[in-house]
Amino acid sequence: MMKVERLPVQHPHKPHCPTCGGDLPAINTFVGTVAADEMGECKLLAVTFHVECPCGAQWDLLKETKKGLQ
Repeated sequence: MMKVERLPVQHPHKPHCPTCGGDLPAINTFVGTVAADEMGECKLLAVTFHVECPCGAQWDLLKETKKGLQ
C-alpha cells in the first residue's frame, strides 16, 4: 500500500498540492447517501477522499459534513 499524507490545513475552496503547487479538487459539490440503519445513533462528521495530483503526490482531503449527518 502506498503512503498517503494528510493535506495540511488549506483554504476550503481552493486546496493545492504542497509538492508542486497544483490545484487539487475542492470536492464542495459531493453528494452522498448513507442508510440510517448503517449509521445507528452515530453522526457522520466528515469524509476523507484519497486524491492523486498530476505530479504523482497522493493526499487525503478531509471534508466535513454541513451539520453532522445522522
